[in-house]
Order: sequence, then C-alpha cells, then structure tokens
Amino acid sequence: MIGIIGAGYSGAALAFNIHRLAQEPTQVLLFERRDEHGLGAAYSTTNPEHLLNVPAGGMSGLADEPDDFVNFLRRDQRAAAYIRGDQNIRNQFVPRMVYGWYIQSLLAQSQSPSAHGSVVETIGDEVTGVRNTEQGLLLHTQRGRVVRVDKLVLATGHAPPARGLLAEVPARHLVADPWNYARIEGIDRNASVLIVGTGLTMVDTVMTLAKLEHRGEIVALSRRGLAPQSHGSLESDDPAEWQAQRLRALRRKLCRRGRNRVESGGDWREVVNALRGKTQELWRGLNQREQNAFLRHLAPYWESHRHRIAPEVAGRIQTMIQAGQLRIMAGKIVNIATDGQVAAPVHISVRPRGSGRNTVILRADAVVNCTGPETNIARSTDPLLQSMLRDGLIRPDAHRLGLDVADDGGLINAVGEVSEKLFTLGPTTRGRWYEIVAVPDIRRQSHALAQRLLVPSARPCRLAAVA
Repeated sequence: MIGIIGAGYSGAALAFNIHRLAQEPTQVLLFERRDEHGLGAAYSTTNPEHLLNVPAGGMSGLADEPDDFVNFLRRDQRAAAYIRGDQNIRNQFVPRMVYGWYIQSLLAQSQSPSAHGSVVETIGDEVTGVRNTEQGLLLHTQRGRVVRVDKLVLATGHAPPARGLLAEVPARHLVADPWNYARIEGIDRNASVLIVGTGLTMVDTVMTLAKLEHRGEIVALSRRGLAPQSHGSLESDDPAEWQAQRLRALRRKLCRRGRNRVESGGDWREVVNALRGKTQELWRGLNQREQNAFLRHLAPYWESHRHRIAPEVAGRIQTMIQAGQLRIMAGKIVNIATDGQVAAPVHISVRPRGSGRNTVILRADAVVNCTGPETNIARSTDPLLQSMLRDGLIRPDAHRLGLDVADDGGLINAVGEVSEKLFTLGPTTRGRWYEIVAVPDIRRQSHALAQRLLVPSARPCRLAAVA
C-alpha cells in the first residue's frame, strides 16, 4: 500500500501514474486536508481571470501523452466558454480553474479499479505524524486515524508565505495567506493596499482586486521591484547550445544570445524557452558555491524572465500602472508602525532601492503577504514536517529550499541515509532540481517516481530511530 500526502497537482498526478502503470493490484491512499482533492492552492481559484502561465499545449499532466490537456479542453463542455474559436487552442492561456477540472478528471479515473486491480482512495484528513515500525509506516491523522502503509510520499506542494517582518502588522490589516480569497474580498474597495512581493502571486492578487473593482491605490513592493515578464514568442532557440558550465560563463552566454536575438529581429524569450528542458542539468552542473551565488544575486532576475504571464494579464497590469492605480516599487521595509486604532492605517517605512539611508512612508489600510512560500522546514508550522524533523526522518537541503532528497525522490534522513520507504516530489525537491514547481517539470518527475515506487526496494531501509 502506498500513501500520498497532498492532493494538489503533484499528488494527484503521482496517484494517477501509479494507477495506470501498476502491473499488479496496488492500493493508493491519497490524503488531503483541504475540502477538495485535486486542486491545491494554485487551482482552487474560481476567478476566470487567473490564467495559466503556460499555453494549453504545454500543460498536459501526463509525461507520455503531450496532448492530453488539449484533448480535455476539446471534449469537456464546461471548458467551451473559455476557449477562443479564432486561435489555436494549443496557444491559449486558459483559466486555472479549468485546469483544476482537468486534474480532478484524472483523479476520478484513478478511483475506479484498473485492468490490474489498482485503485486510488481519497481521504479527507491531515496526516500529523509518521512512525516507522516492523509492520510498515504508521500514519497518525488529525481525526485520530492510524493507517499503515508500505511507502509514503510527501506531495505537500508550496508552504504558506513566510511572515518575517510582516508579523508586526496587526491581524486586522494583514492578509497573511494570499490564497485566502474570502479575506481579499473583504478589503474595502477604497482601501490603500500594500502587496509585499512582486512575483506571480502579486499578479494574482492584483487581478483579484481588479475583478472586485477595487478603487484604492495598490503598491507592490519587493527588494528589486521585478515583476513577471509577459509571454511573447512561443518559439525556442536551439537547446543544444546549452551545456553545463560555470555560472559566470552561463550568465554571459545568456545575455549575449538574448541581445543577439533581439538585434536580429527575434525575441529574447526564445533564448529562455530553449533552456526549458535544460535548467535542471545546468543547476546540477554548478557547485554549491555557485548555486548559492545564483540564489543570492541572480535568481530574482531569472524568475521574472523565466516564469512569465499571459499577454492579456500583462496588458491588464500595464493598464493599471499607466492609470496610476498600481505602482511597483523596489525597496526594503525597515519599520512598521500603527497607532493602535482599528480604523487607522499601517505606516510602513521603506528604504527605496539605491537611495542610501533615505526612507519613505507608505500608508496602507491592508497589507497582503505575497513574499513566497517559507521553504526552510526548520521554520515550518506544518505539524507533520515538524514531527518528522524532530524524529530525524527528514532534513533540509543545503540551500534551505525544501527537503534533502536523492535523485529518485528518496528522502534523506538526519544522518544522511536515503530511505526506501519515504519519498517526496514537487516543490519540496527544489534544492536538488531548482526548476521543479511547474507542471511540465512535475509531470516527468511524477511519472518517474511512480515507476520507482512500483519496484521492490533495492537496498535495506535504515530510517532514523523513532522512540
């Protein structure tokens, strides 16, 4: 029996792959603490203006069936309202909620017995602890269940945002979870809003406020003020040009090829697109010092150019900027103050980038935390991760981007041993692969991990002892 914790895309895709690849009866238990299986935070939105960041042709959930999502769009009647008849369906950026329907359709297929008798059972409960015993892994849940499995996969996805300095913002002013749409909908239409973070989640938040016809000023703040770029050309440069080499050489080459492409009448995005299937290889080719340097100095620039947004979304953002309703600012928060009155705004002191010690004061009626997930599991508030960390079953990766894992997804324990029973996939493996948060990356990983889980253990399992 295989247990999977988390039923967003990562967990649902893994369950589906196990179901169809198993050659003998295999039971999969898919645990999810949210109300619905198959959506996760990314696809639980019901806002049709929250679009996928990848065209439909690149969003198949199955590594060996590249047109699976496009075929779903053609046959599912619910999707018809969101498909343009004047454009190739493969090049369209469809709403994320439609992709959620697609994931749930895959999951529904796996809940019927396969030709070999495999089946996926969904369980609406939160796993809070894991114990290793001679009889297998015992999972303890929030509702008092104790469930035995032979192998367990953590498919927990992104953690909630880190609080950091924003912990000083009074709760009445702070939207700590940007995926809490009900909380955002409660913001007064005339309120001044500060969004901390200028990445993809900021874009979603702005689009939510726009749909609600928000009238107040919106300021999006980050250290560098880098917002996601728009998709342009869907073509790709020659991927064979990219091989693992030193960080400085890679940076020079990327800048040179992008500049040459633009000068010749092309699109710099074609060069970035060529790296799509090469990024993990290039990351692994860097030594740890170079990886640290990339994360410290270059990652924000790479993220804004690599993880782009649909042209129609980019156009809406630009319109709001030109109208003066949205301002994107580069700077560092140095102080947060409030006079304690319920209706009074928060006063945030910000040192603009490049201004030395000069500061400006931003007044905000609401502050939305879009700083990105807390990747350091030592600071995680997740009871399962904290329990496993205390028991030595897991450890953080060297960059504190997630969990330390082997190439096959096997979790590495506190003393450096690779488990044959505990695995993970998706964003938790970012320290090893870096680019592992998007569907095109996770679909390959989920397919490979499904095959790995269906193979009997090749080496003895030596988990850290649990008292």
